[in-house]
Amino acid sequence: ANTGTPVMGEQSRDLPGAKPAQSVILVVDDNELNRDLLTRRLAKKGFATDEAADGFKALDWLANNHCDLVLLDIMMPGMSGIAVLKKIRETRDGTELPVIMATAKNTREDIVGALKMGANDYVTKPLDFAVVLARVNTQLSMKRANDRVRQLVKEVERRNEFIRSVFGRYLTDDVAETLLDSPEGLNMGGERREITILLADIRGFTSLSAHLEPEKVVTMVNNFLSEMTRVIISHGGTIDEFIGDAILALFGAPRAIEDHAEKAV
Repeated sequence: ANTGTPVMGEQSRDLPGAKPAQSVILVVDDNELNRDLLTRRLAKKGFATDEAADGFKALDWLANNHCDLVLLDIMMPGMSGIAVLKKIRETRDGTELPVIMATAKNTREDIVGALKMGANDYVTKPLDFAVVLARVNTQLSMKRANDRVRQLVKEVERRNEFIRSVFGRYLTDDVAETLLDSPEGLNMGGERREITILLADIRGFTSLSAHLEPEKVVTMVNNFLSEMTRVIISHGGTIDEFIGDAILALFGAPRAIEDHAEKAV
């Protein structure tokens, strides 16, 4: 609900009394009656609202509070709504923070300029609240959809980064990218292709391990497998399996390589 007074400069990221699911709307207008009318009526519709009497206070509020939409008057003393919009768009685009401009009917050039500068929509004065509410709901619906898309993109990026980190231990970067870009390549059934298989192990490992301390055996195996992994990947091979002191690698799968035999050698 409306807090009654602006919370300019507070460090809180949410309005006092606002429910987690509520959309937060900032009303910016130098006319106190307009601000009071909009904040009260929007609050009755379930929005968390606050107000700013000028552009400077609005920018200060936005810097310290979470906001989902701004209703911004164009004609204001000191700092116009156009100037406020320009400052907002320096850091937040229209999908992150929708801005609806409020203007008099005879300032069409201001409307065009505001839309070109990044305003999402506009309403004309005297304000028809039904129109304001419809446009607010439309912009908030679009913002929620864009927020969901951004969240999905982040989830995909995290998943791909995890896969790269795992694949990166055993695959070249280009093979990992190929698998991420073409996951259908992992489908069952496979394909017939000529490749080279490399199986390498430590010569005389059985007799060596019988006379060495366990710690030295582990160190020797780790050093061997680590270095072999580096060399194989640098030549375009793919690690298939570690078998005790042995390493099994493929050249020519899953990514085709013309000189796979030479690479393996």
